[in-house]
Amino acid sequence: MNKCYRVYTDTKTHDEAQAFCESLGTHLLEPTSSTENDYEFFTDTSHWIGIHDSGTEGNFVYESTGAAITYENWGINEPNNLGSEQCVMKFSSNFWNDDSCDNLLPFVCETAI
Repeated sequence: MNKCYRVYTDTKTHDEAQAFCESLGTHLLEPTSSTENDYEFFTDTSHWIGIHDSGTEGNFVYESTGAAITYENWGINEPNNLGSEQCVMKFSSNFWNDDSCDNLLPFVCETAI
């Protein structure tokens, strides 16, 4: 599937970023392969991706569909749910981390084309 991406450098909580993307008819970036995950949207900062486990701890799903993730790229000792971390961000190294949904991060919206 071909996708179109738009990078936003202003910072928002995970829910705010998702709502912003949805207001545009898109959703947060949902990496489904190493090729997509390894694309460098940001080279020096972390950003939100559209994955969470708010429904059931440890069951990570895509925000847009609620389907279980089909690809993952967790950092060492992640996910760890340290302090109730339900949302997922991607480090500039491309590894993932579960993080507090209230943290402020830039984000990427995606849509199918």
